[in-house]
Amino acid sequence: DLGFFRELARKSFSPQLTKLIHLKLALREHEYGNFDASLGVIDGHLQESLPPASNEDFLALRRQVLSDWLHSAHQNRDYGTVIVLYERHQDAFPNAHTVEFQRMIANSYAGIQRYRKAISLYEGIMAKQGAEAGAELILKTAETALLAKDFERAQNLCNQVQGADHEAGKKRLLARMAFAQQQYARAVEYLESLPETELK
Repeated sequence: DLGFFRELARKSFSPQLTKLIHLKLALREHEYGNFDASLGVIDGHLQESLPPASNEDFLALRRQVLSDWLHSAHQNRDYGTVIVLYERHQDAFPNAHTVEFQRMIANSYAGIQRYRKAISLYEGIMAKQGAEAGAELILKTAETALLAKDFERAQNLCNQVQGADHEAGKKRLLARMAFAQQQYARAVEYLESLPETELK
């Protein structure tokens, strides 16, 4: 029935019927995972249409399509698409200030090697969470700083990680940092201090 609505959308009808057809087509494209096509139908309708107040259903669907597209892209590790959607449509994401959303965007910036942007977002999350910021997030930020070759920042972040549960992750990261700075003896020291099970 997707083809049926695509065919109908090409014909001329009254404004009310055209609106209904466009909405149904946008919904079907969304259901089939054709996010780009769905957004195209919505934006095309909104451009030709009456005042925005009469299009709340289209605006709500637009937010949903963008959100689902962004999450689908992140799940598929298509980080470039995540960032394009985020940068073009920031106002469309009502949950943009949540920690979960910010981490997803930070991970995506790191995924396309825009490490400074990722670090800035990770540090923003840590500032929000304060003492609640977990060692996993601190180590993730330290790893991103290492990839950005910001060794001092990475070292300072590693120093914040305490507790036996994260000691192995911290030492592996410190070994990588030492290796990246051609401090091979120190890298070996860190690796030798790891339990055998962590070296596999």
